[in-house]
Amino acid sequence: FIIEHANTKHNNVTTKQIFKQRQSVITHADTISFKHAIFKFILKGRFENCAWDIELWGKWKDISLSYLLDKRTLSMVSGASLIFNTSKAQWSHVLESLKGPTDNLDDHNILEIVELCLLGLSSEKWIHLIRIFTSATYQVISLSKIWYHLHNIHRENGLDRHAEEEDIHLKGREIDKYLLQLLTNKIQLLWKMPPVLVACGLHVRSALFSLYMDEIQKQIRSDNATI
Repeated sequence: FIIEHANTKHNNVTTKQIFKQRQSVITHADTISFKHAIFKFILKGRFENCAWDIELWGKWKDISLSYLLDKRTLSMVSGASLIFNTSKAQWSHVLESLKGPTDNLDDHNILEIVELCLLGLSSEKWIHLIRIFTSATYQVISLSKIWYHLHNIHRENGLDRHAEEEDIHLKGREIDKYLLQLLTNKIQLLWKMPPVLVACGLHVRSALFSLYMDEIQKQIRSDNATI
């Protein structure tokens, strides 16, 4: 992904440097935050015109499928479906109870709630998502094009706030608003979520997606990034 055109000083990166950078990204691929490392390389002007690397694509597929098919994940998908198949008052009560004592609220409890919410937003697409990853083959897709596409959607969201109301069903909007409130000043916790879950759970027209994109841009432009 790329936010803006790379500075000209990066245009002449040598093959050796690119190889080292690619290897560094692959090292990050063994963690749930590896895609953010890719963001960082792309947004600093490296890999400007490179297509998605076959090895990176393989890592992304393996990590994503590993999470999607994990027994714990499948159990949580079922639980999330049951929780969010109730009224907002009921499911919000269940989620609030997971926070534990208000004077001892920690990130672990919040992460569990965030995961349940994202699973609730993704549950109806779960089988389809697995099919996509099991059948998908490597495709030459420019990372910069992917980022520009998402960035343009983000920009359009700012211009048309009615888009969210039109594109997201009521249940999705309610969960999104709950997450938005829960993650106030804690949006960085999304870095700790499996990337495939964040990608599937966040609707591109949602307020949470806009906040997520804003934070990514801030982090990448910062000298003290946490991703």
